[in-house]
Amino acid sequence: MKERKDIVEYYDSIASTYDSSRFGNSYGAFIDAQERKILSRFLAGEKGTTLEMACGTGRLLDFADCGVDASGEMLAQAAIKFPEKTLVQAAAHDLPFDAGSFNAVYCFHLIMHLDREYISDILNEVSRILRPGGCFIFDFPSAQRRKFSRRNQGGWHGNTELTLHDVRDLASNTFTIDKSCGIMFAPVHVLPKFLRGCARPLDSWICRTPMKNLASYIAVKLVKK
Repeated sequence: MKERKDIVEYYDSIASTYDSSRFGNSYGAFIDAQERKILSRFLAGEKGTTLEMACGTGRLLDFADCGVDASGEMLAQAAIKFPEKTLVQAAAHDLPFDAGSFNAVYCFHLIMHLDREYISDILNEVSRILRPGGCFIFDFPSAQRRKFSRRNQGGWHGNTELTLHDVRDLASNTFTIDKSCGIMFAPVHVLPKFLRGCARPLDSWICRTPMKNLASYIAVKLVKK
């Protein structure tokens, strides 16, 4: 599955409209706000250089010093927003950085597209570029939540679901789980648009309780051993 050209080609094709179509609405704003809050909390106290992997158009690049993505078209959009930042085109399993280059790495909306073998390779590569004690933050669809959904499985787009136990098994050789949090507990897509913003504080609170495993996504912070 290395360097999935179909995934790269897909994101190349939607780069110019990605921000407006995915996050230029109340549903996207709900997710964006929760992800930003999680990043702020998980990165609090972290010092040193930070990398956003799969940075896409740079939606969350203000938390990082450097961004990397496999899609050149997505990076072109990011460069417009952040001309001062270092942006590199590369696949997540083969990063052009020296060992121990970063204190923190994060990515959102990447792991959900990849099979477990590729995820394992990414964990090993991120471990390589992290300094001892560095952290890796990412999200994934909750397998426990999807037991209650009628989502048709198939294709690569958002098709990989995991549990925290799965992540622990995949990362056990190089990382320990430090923190985890849910993203979007409520079925936001069925809420009236005018209620979505009001519901976010309650939703964020629930996502920090043991109910987080039933949220749509789970964000996790791993620390390198």
